[in-house]
Amino acid sequence: MQKLYFSKNLLTTIPKNLPASLVELRIHENRIKKVAAGTFSGLGNMHCIDSLHELHLDHNQIQAVELEDLSRYRNLNRLGLGFNHIRNIENGSLSFLPMLRELHLDNNRLKRVPQGLPSMKYLQVVYLHANNISQVGVDDFCPRGFGMKRTYYNGISLFDNPVNYWEVQPATFRCVNDRFAIQFGNYKK
Repeated sequence: MQKLYFSKNLLTTIPKNLPASLVELRIHENRIKKVAAGTFSGLGNMHCIDSLHELHLDHNQIQAVELEDLSRYRNLNRLGLGFNHIRNIENGSLSFLPMLRELHLDNNRLKRVPQGLPSMKYLQVVYLHANNISQVGVDDFCPRGFGMKRTYYNGISLFDNPVNYWEVQPATFRCVNDRFAIQFGNYKK
């Protein structure tokens, strides 16, 4: 099982010929704008993507997450996309990550909570701070009814967004472990 780190290399694309034993790939602080469809198709052993548990693309220049961008990462546990320029996460994109436990989307340009979080059974931590989120809906994090979410959240950060915490319904966080797991704060921009 290999871990590869390509940080601070001025990369504009994800390297090719990654080893089949790869479990963690850190490509933060580069100049990657998009994880193009077929990025990993040149690999001799396609099990590489199946074994990947962590993907860190923080501090790049990614502007959007489209449906096909995440379709190859079924076993991903942690996805780091913080400190990019992401304005949109296409509806349905997160459904390709059924095993995801941690999602880092902090310090981007999102205007709303990404759709699909309630159906992510194992998601426990969501970093959404320092975005442009102005509203949080009652069903943005938790599913309606019972039986879908298997683990409760133990961390949701929403501070440094233009949303007023007093306008968010308490039921919004009905599937959170503890009220201290929710981090709101003052909007400072």
